[in-house]
Amino acid sequence: MLANHRKCLVKTRPLKASDLNRVIKTLSATKAPGPDHVTAQMIQELPPSGQKILLQLYNAMLRLEYWPTKFKPARVIMILKPGKQPTEVSSYRPISLLSIISKILEKLLLHRLLSDTHSQDWIPFHQFGFRKAHSTIQQCHRLTTIINKTLEVHQYCSAVFLDISQAFDKVWHQRLLLKIQQTLPPNYFNILQSYLQTRQLVLTYNNSTSQPVHMLSGVPQGSSIRPTSLNPQIQPYAHSLMTQPSYPTTQIPSRPLETYKPTSKVLKNGLANGK
Repeated sequence: MLANHRKCLVKTRPLKASDLNRVIKTLSATKAPGPDHVTAQMIQELPPSGQKILLQLYNAMLRLEYWPTKFKPARVIMILKPGKQPTEVSSYRPISLLSIISKILEKLLLHRLLSDTHSQDWIPFHQFGFRKAHSTIQQCHRLTTIINKTLEVHQYCSAVFLDISQAFDKVWHQRLLLKIQQTLPPNYFNILQSYLQTRQLVLTYNNSTSQPVHMLSGVPQGSSIRPTSLNPQIQPYAHSLMTQPSYPTTQIPSRPLETYKPTSKVLKNGLANGK
């Protein structure tokens, strides 16, 4: 099922001026700029000729399936949490600032990806995190519905909650790229591979800035692609846990895996020994 996209090459359609204008209008002028110091307000005040050049740049990147190195650095600012000791590393909240020019293309690429592919083939139907029209409240309704149906037929229902700590920061690039290669069309794999490779960050605190550090794992904080990138990682486990095991009918059959963001809930129901 997941290999269907690999059998047919989806030709990347050129971006249109209307696509770019739609994203530019959604930019927040109060957002801090990235290492290139280009602000959202600068982009919003570009004349039509400037937007045309920006559109040509984006279409060239998509055509070449290449993410320029100049768009990859991140500047990380450490913010002290209220009431925390400044001498403890865990007392700081890192804020990653990325290039606005790069983030615009991320949004355009993500929108194009979702429109060019069938998301149900690579995002499980029970995956609620990072999906439009799939909220926490809906997942809670889904959970309680399964519990109520189980009780109505005099069965029991158990739940296991799995929380993956620092899920985004610990994503292994090689495994993520392998899952993307197995799931998405080749042209999207190539540009996402270019996006992840040779990324660097610098740490800024007070008036001091560290030397550039290579990112060997994780997806950049603040990236529009960051939430969706976890879906190919979760998908194999979600489908494997949905598979019905070869148990006798008197034993516990598995129920679908419910997922919301990095937290997973595994539901199982079975005969309640006559209760």
